[in-house]
Amino acid sequence: MLVRYRPVLTGQPGGPPALCEVKYRSDLREHGAEYRPKFTAARRYARDRGWRFRVVTEREIRTPRLRNIRFLLRYRPMRVDDTDRDALLTALRTHGTATPDALLALARLNPLRYAEALATLWHLVATEQIGVDLDRLLTPYSVLRARTDRGDGGARRPANPSPVDAGEDEDGPR
Repeated sequence: MLVRYRPVLTGQPGGPPALCEVKYRSDLREHGAEYRPKFTAARRYARDRGWRFRVVTEREIRTPRLRNIRFLLRYRPMRVDDTDRDALLTALRTHGTATPDALLALARLNPLRYAEALATLWHLVATEQIGVDLDRLLTPYSVLRARTDRGDGGARRPANPSPVDAGEDEDGPR
């Protein structure tokens, strides 16, 4: 598969595309000698195109980041209340960082609409309008950050967010 890396929450350049071969570690141990010439050819193919070649195993794929992405996928396409969205983004920009519960309290949203407001918060994380370390499992204690890399604190909505295929069935964090 050809993977194009782009910076997420780091502000670092994404680098060249990578051609990735996905294998189970046990398969690599068992058939490593058989795969070696194929990987050499793939490495050469990628290099000729200015790409990188990587062998990726379940260790690199089945991580908290994958779980978080799977959890956030359901929130990405949803429509949110503009007033709630603006209140959450303004509160986070004002305070810089907050946990999910603290941000909901800081935004002074209607407590009877807690579930809708929480869904809006996760939508803002899923659409990268609110920053969080996706390499750590999302919890009520996760530190949310105001996005400043867009110049407007992340208030703009991305045009046409692209879907992500994470490839795992289990539910995300609760």
